[in-house]
Amino acid sequence: MNKNPSYWPEQTLEAPSVSRARKRHAEQTKAVAAAISKITTAANKRLIDDARKRLPEYLLAAAAIYHTRGDRPAVAHWAFDEPSGTNVSATPGPGGRLVNLSAKMGDPVPRRIDDGRIGRALRFATGQVVEIDRSQLTPLSFGKDGDFSVAIWIRAPKGYSPSSADSIVSATFKTKDIWFIALRPGPYKGVYLRHYDDKKGAVDITPSTDQLPLLTDGKWHHLVVTSDRDADGVMYIDGKVVGRKAIGTVSSASDYGAPVSLQLGATYRSFAGDLDDVAIWDR
Repeated sequence: MNKNPSYWPEQTLEAPSVSRARKRHAEQTKAVAAAISKITTAANKRLIDDARKRLPEYLLAAAAIYHTRGDRPAVAHWAFDEPSGTNVSATPGPGGRLVNLSAKMGDPVPRRIDDGRIGRALRFATGQVVEIDRSQLTPLSFGKDGDFSVAIWIRAPKGYSPSSADSIVSATFKTKDIWFIALRPGPYKGVYLRHYDDKKGAVDITPSTDQLPLLTDGKWHHLVVTSDRDADGVMYIDGKVVGRKAIGTVSSASDYGAPVSLQLGATYRSFAGDLDDVAIWDR
């Protein structure tokens, strides 16, 4: 029989070295707090308060850098940070790849809110949509073999129940092939990205377990779906892999080369919730 106490669940023994470390950490924390209280003055308190007020600006700048960094920046990134008006613009990437790529909010207009995940966000209700100008869709042409990824910050109301396939991003092509992301209950396990070929049918990238309770808890969640067109599609929520699906048979047959429409928001059905920082990559 193994005599190591760690194998005995009824005993909660803590090594002396761990106890000493905990005590030392508590003492150091107390000492640091005391030191800070001595050097805090009205002047540096004002500096701290000013930095806190400007934090949203720093976060916005960081988001722009993230989506345009490196040699493969996002081909589209909508921050939804405009203070007013009916136009929303994409962040330009190096080399002018995103010049004039913009969207216009439909009628009725989604409401701008100040408590986005980063800066402002858009709140969608039934029938509200942001549609990209058709003449500006060239960067979103992926052809038959172009991989792509989509990232979205999403916040659905607590307890939200999708009516069916409540689409939040939808792309349509001249060939009648489409891809879209939607919230959906039942076998779709809360959310999915569908690749649809007019001849081959559909294939769905879904979570392996039901994610609807998480996505409808009233909090912001980061959804990312990658599509390796001749291999697998992978779904991430809050940085964790939640699903993987072989998509090559359908996705590699789909022709995403001539986009005719890209819509954000309640493109189909009646999605009601908040979206922020939607980004699309050609990889």
